[in-house]
Amino acid sequence: MASTNATSAADATPAADAADAADANKPSEPVARDVAQYRDDTKTFEQWLFLVTDEIIRANPTKMKPTGPHIGDHTTRDWAPRSRLVVQFRESVPSYILPTINSAIETRKKVYDLYKATEGNTTHEDRQHLFFIQSLTTSFNILGGREWVRKREARRQAAAAAAAASQDDGWTDASMATKKSRHHTGVGHSLAGTEPVIETIAKSTKNFQLQLYYRLYIYFLGFILGPAFNAHGAQGPRRHYKGFYTWSGNPSP
Repeated sequence: MASTNATSAADATPAADAADAADANKPSEPVARDVAQYRDDTKTFEQWLFLVTDEIIRANPTKMKPTGPHIGDHTTRDWAPRSRLVVQFRESVPSYILPTINSAIETRKKVYDLYKATEGNTTHEDRQHLFFIQSLTTSFNILGGREWVRKREARRQAAAAAAAASQDDGWTDASMATKKSRHHTGVGHSLAGTEPVIETIAKSTKNFQLQLYYRLYIYFLGFILGPAFNAHGAQGPRRHYKGFYTWSGNPSP
């Protein structure tokens, strides 16, 4: 594994070292951050790919082609054949690998476009950027990158559609409800501040209903239970002059 890290870091190509040295000499701080980003992403991808495919080669020596890849062949040109080994032997691809490769590709493209705009596309460094972008893209597609992109775009479209539907549904959005209320009632001013009045009216209505239910309940008890108490000579309710029933010490005649 030590040889893996050492070879991976050097990228096993003098051209890669030259490209990285050119990147380091760029004065722009945003570009420097992008360079550091795609280097980290590429290293993460390489370490996983070389580790898992070396294990495949060790476990299946008779199934390997004479042309390789071989254990210890850790160069950029080995990315594609090693990615095919992962697919051939159905090794699972961790969920972070495809996003990491995609990040490396997009950041490389960003830096390449900047260099191309400022220096033209004939420099050796720019050609090396294209080489890395193409190599990363090849491995990305072999490992299922196209399907990953399709699913990501489908999720984005679904989220955008849900957000648009939520905005169109005015009754689930307070601001849209206010706008619709102004449109239908012709009220041009803000409706803010009416909530306490509405709440007071609701409470008053609820209290009135409770009082009404209480009176009906008392009337019902007097109507049903009054004759029964009077028939048995027990103390029963007497009708009050305002229509209520009150308990009396003597039964009704």
